[in-house]
Amino acid sequence: MLRKVLTITLIFMVALSFTINENARAENPPPPSELRPAADVGMLNLPGSGWWTGFQVVNVGTTTTTVIVTLYDARSTNTYQSVPKTIAPNASYTFSPFNTADWTSPPPDGFIGSAVVSADQPILAIVNEQNNLAGPSGIAAGSYRGFTAEQTSTRLFFPLVKHDYGSSHRTTTFFIQNASDTTADIYAIFRTRTGNYTKVYPSVGPFKLQIINPSDAGVPLGDLGSLEITSTVKLAGIYNEHQHATSVANTLLSTRGFAPSEADTMLYVPLYKQNYNTAYSGIQVQNAGTVTATIYATYTVAYGGSGTYYYNLTAGPGQSVTFFNVPGWPGNTYGSVILSSSQPLVAIVNETKYSTGQSGVYAAFARSQVTNCAVAPLWKTRWSGTTSGQQSAIVVQNVGITEATINITFTMTAGHVGTYTPPARTVAPGASTVYGPGPFEGGPPADKPATGSVAICATQPIAVLVQETTLPGWTPRDMLNYEAFNQ
Repeated sequence: MLRKVLTITLIFMVALSFTINENARAENPPPPSELRPAADVGMLNLPGSGWWTGFQVVNVGTTTTTVIVTLYDARSTNTYQSVPKTIAPNASYTFSPFNTADWTSPPPDGFIGSAVVSADQPILAIVNEQNNLAGPSGIAAGSYRGFTAEQTSTRLFFPLVKHDYGSSHRTTTFFIQNASDTTADIYAIFRTRTGNYTKVYPSVGPFKLQIINPSDAGVPLGDLGSLEITSTVKLAGIYNEHQHATSVANTLLSTRGFAPSEADTMLYVPLYKQNYNTAYSGIQVQNAGTVTATIYATYTVAYGGSGTYYYNLTAGPGQSVTFFNVPGWPGNTYGSVILSSSQPLVAIVNETKYSTGQSGVYAAFARSQVTNCAVAPLWKTRWSGTTSGQQSAIVVQNVGITEATINITFTMTAGHVGTYTPPARTVAPGASTVYGPGPFEGGPPADKPATGSVAICATQPIAVLVQETTLPGWTPRDMLNYEAFNQ
């Protein structure tokens, strides 16, 4: 029997805008020329058109499970139900708005809302947002992890808020889900360079989606800061960074918000780039504590040089600071970072490749959340549903105190199927190792289209990042980053 909103239940955001097509595949949408125009998506508040969402659910239990999805319309009381899907242990299934076989009651054109996924075994999920239905210029894409019931909270932290900020004119939009069966008010406080701004969103229904924007609370144009969300009920929420206004968006950065239980005095950043091949990383760190704190960053170079480098910044309670192009850290390098403080912290990591404009973001890992094993539900080799397209890389950081032996297994379940176990690798404490993109010893053939999942275990705790990029020679699409699930 299926159980909802328990440890086996995954609660996550789905922001859909699409047109149903009977012949579309779950893994790959039809070309825009085959689609009717989607309905107005003004409430979604992502710029331009062509947005749609798909999500992949993985069974991390010990026996086969049945999964059911319920979609909650943000603009009405309507709900939509999936067909029950059977998933074997360690296998996954991708739910797509273009596959009508996934739904007993398909959501309509222009649907915007949230979802609850239920199963009788533990499940995890990742969600992709993209706007390629807008045509060749629609290259914006973002990825984030779904929320388990334990990750929902009456209080959420978001380290970065932008309102038409900088020369790139970036704005952040937040999708907040009432993760309970009770109607409740949701409160937002924006802490920015110019002051604190508050907003109340009244009577948000059970499991419903609420859109939150800096402009709602009167945050001035050009401002920068952080956000804290509270309510009397459990919440889930994601961060979206995008262009402030455009007819077709070419960038989207998406990741999850943080519950207080996910804040820690030590955080891990598996991949940081300091002007490496025109790519820069920025780490936005929010003080989730009650007093002003100094935040220390330790950078261990993995490629382009060697050595360990240090820097620190200070943030007040609820405020955030940014480590970007850090003075004294060597250029044309990449590596891993450890953040520490006397107060609990949360952080996200942005990356922009300036030569192509591609961007991505992911959430830093708390010391209390890391373990010796992790699972990544989605890995790709030359995959776009046919013969080419996207490729994945996995970055594994040893966050233990001694040298770690890393073992990894790739289970490819679509396209070129098979199981691959590369030779074990040894990684120093604080350092990281990268599998892909492209070929590596013992890995799946990089020239054959395939998708699947990855399991990683080590002799020390690990933090694992998955990064999906476009193959050279293809139209660049935003990077899709997500954090692997520690087990």
